[in-house]
Amino acid sequence: MDEAITRVERAAAAVDPVMAAVTPADLPRPTPCEGWDLRQLLDHFFGNLHRWAARLSGGDAGQPTPALADGGDDVENAWRNARDALLGALRRPGAVDREVALPDGRVTDSRMLVTIMPVELMLHGWDTARALGASTDLDAHLADELVEIARPLMAGAGRGSSFGEEQEAPPGCSAADRLAAFSGRRV
Repeated sequence: MDEAITRVERAAAAVDPVMAAVTPADLPRPTPCEGWDLRQLLDHFFGNLHRWAARLSGGDAGQPTPALADGGDDVENAWRNARDALLGALRRPGAVDREVALPDGRVTDSRMLVTIMPVELMLHGWDTARALGASTDLDAHLADELVEIARPLMAGAGRGSSFGEEQEAPPGCSAADRLAAFSGRRV
């Protein structure tokens, strides 16, 4: 199987236990993403997964209904639906070899999109774990790998709205904490 797809699958597996732990009572909790509570973060996250699946399938990425409202605040089910839609689209023959339209109208190779997917999966898994006060130690080997993959992608380019300025990671923190700090989260 394609290495980029394997990283997406590993990131999704690392996030599975975090999403299984979220209850409807947790949704108003603040997150590390300034101004967003957990409900807003997860609706954004799950919506992105559905949009990516649509793009990879050659469909209209549109604006899906907020996943949690649509699913009655069943986070685990909304996560599973979004994750499965993405993984299903990735596993279709030719999915990573097509061009996809980005929200700003630019067209890019879907491989670039697939390269950043595990970073977003791990980061929003990390955000969720932080909001819950749970362990942020998500797949250490993959987190280290993703920092090395993301570093050249961001070299000399703006970090965009998705990533803040790199923060210093405290000594002894987890690999996922280092990935979060690299992406601009305060650890």
